[in-house]
Amino acid sequence: MKKALGTILVILLATLLCTACSKDEESVAEKAPGKIDQINKKTADAIVKRIKTPLDKARLTQGLGDKRMEEMDKTFQEQ
Repeated sequence: MKKALGTILVILLATLLCTACSKDEESVAEKAPGKIDQINKKTADAIVKRIKTPLDKARLTQGLGDKRMEEMDKTFQEQ
């Protein structure tokens, strides 16, 4: 009787442990690639912004210089 009761308890415990471990939640290892992609995207966006900002400012300055030179040329040609 004690042996049968012990066997039933062991089977019941094993079943409970198996069902407790088999949740549908994502594990940390499954979430890691998504987190890494987010971090990489954030870093890439920051790098692109740091590179593009000075280039855009330089292009704007070049455009202003070109306009100024054109206006100076027109002024000299009119005189």
